[in-house]
Amino acid sequence: MICSASSGIGSRFAPKVPMRAAFIALVVWLLLEAFVLHYVTAALAGLTLARRLAVTILLVGPMGFLMGMPFPRGALRVGRLVDWGFAVNGAASVLGGTGILLVAMALGYRSALLVAAGLYLLAYLLISREGGWDARALGRPEAGVAEPGSVA
Repeated sequence: MICSASSGIGSRFAPKVPMRAAFIALVVWLLLEAFVLHYVTAALAGLTLARRLAVTILLVGPMGFLMGMPFPRGALRVGRLVDWGFAVNGAASVLGGTGILLVAMALGYRSALLVAAGLYLLAYLLISREGGWDARALGRPEAGVAEPGSVA
């Protein structure tokens, strides 16, 4: 619930945050989680339930906020193909969630975080390609925009 709410807030602020900054911050947060924050959570294990919940919100919230930014920004770039974006996002959510769970069970939580960081870096490289992910580059003009050589 924390991640869903914070990712919704992140999608609201997506147009205001440079994509590069969002992806770099997300990768840095994942690396912090993999190598540093587990010490923090272990040290705070003796806290009361209410305080542990507050720490959970502080540690999960920023990651959800940053994870909420890529999809709305990508949706703006693909224009009328946004329905495909929803389909790909849904499939990736199911397959990615299952796949990363298998990685975590087989190789450990830290490995899962490192794989996630690598995949977010790959996603940034793909989304940052100029013209590679917009409707015109995919052969589909925007609504109301005539194709070159056609009568509007």
